[in-house]
Amino acid sequence: MSAKISIWIGIFIPLNFLSSSLSDHSHYRYMEFSHSKKASTLLTEMVAMMVALMFSYTAISKLMDWEGTRNGLYNQVFPIWTADLLLYVLPAIELAAAAMLLIPYFRYWGLVISTWLMGSFSLYIGVVMTGMLGRIPCSCGGVIQSMSWSLHLLFNLFFLGISLSGYLLERNALARAQMGLFKA
Repeated sequence: MSAKISIWIGIFIPLNFLSSSLSDHSHYRYMEFSHSKKASTLLTEMVAMMVALMFSYTAISKLMDWEGTRNGLYNQVFPIWTADLLLYVLPAIELAAAAMLLIPYFRYWGLVISTWLMGSFSLYIGVVMTGMLGRIPCSCGGVIQSMSWSLHLLFNLFFLGISLSGYLLERNALARAQMGLFKA
């Protein structure tokens, strides 16, 4: 005899467990996968929302303060043509990544892009802080502008860790789905 039990935890997230009988222990395996799937799905969605919010904020800040963003990029240690390219491309990539993170079908690629962006930003800040580039330019715009380079690096590393965790969770969910354990 099968019974469907819904358990509500946290913020009313249902976890459905199926069992066939008390003497049949196969339901424990299902319960483990079901719980694992729900927890990793919830965690991946939370990661996606946090990173999407951060990228949306930074992209909109860049667009709303176009001149400040342009001046900030021109003050960086890379060539002007790179600053001009980043001025247009960076907000577009950040908004695209944010949108991809919010759409489950594209979430994997949104997490790949966000991990790559946060890794690149963190690496750049790390190189700037070493003094290898000759000087430390002004910081970014928005709330991040008020951060020191050290705090900015910690902020970026935090979001890099979150993005990487989300990527690994999503990749594992897709791999389990391909093996037929459950749908992604």
